[in-house]
Amino acid sequence: MMSALFNSNSWLAIVMITDLLARKDRFNVPGTTLETNWARRLPKTIAQMRDSRTVRRRIKVIRELLEKSGRI
Repeated sequence: MMSALFNSNSWLAIVMITDLLARKDRFNVPGTTLETNWARRLPKTIAQMRDSRTVRRRIKVIRELLEKSGRI
């Protein structure tokens, strides 16, 4: 899916951080008016995620897809 997005003809490709990190968290729950809607936070800081081998592996794959598509 990411490969198709990055190889699209669109000049802009936007990916939610939850998708980049393969998280199941939702920022928006349609049809709700709770104060927690659009208020979700990631469970770890960026520094903590940087220490995660899994996160580094996922980001490496994304970077490779971006390079292949010519976006970076």
